[in-house]
Amino acid sequence: MVSFTTLPKAPGTDLRAVRRKIIENLEDQLLSAQAMIEGKPYTEVKRKWLDRRGKKLYLIIRISNRPLTDQDGEILAIEIGDDTRAPEVITEVIEAIKAGELDQQIDAHIAATPPRKRRK
Repeated sequence: MVSFTTLPKAPGTDLRAVRRKIIENLEDQLLSAQAMIEGKPYTEVKRKWLDRRGKKLYLIIRISNRPLTDQDGEILAIEIGDDTRAPEVITEVIEAIKAGELDQQIDAHIAATPPRKRRK
């Protein structure tokens, strides 16, 4: 006789694990921002997290390389403004994530994002 069971969640969909991964990526962005201000090269730069529109710099939080979006699918961004404020803003975002302030947005993103197909 065949018996069925519920399939466990895919790896990486646990809120704590996703939060931890976002924080790791933001810490990389923090190092990148500090190097940018000091005029030093930083090889681990992930340009997709920082976006310049005109003279303003924005931080885009990404989960599995997909930007955090609102209910309408619009990309959510945090306005940094001047480059020199980037480390301060990134640090604030890290603290907010640690405190669970973005859990609702992260949960909604996880629920709305279909799993990626693996290449063969």
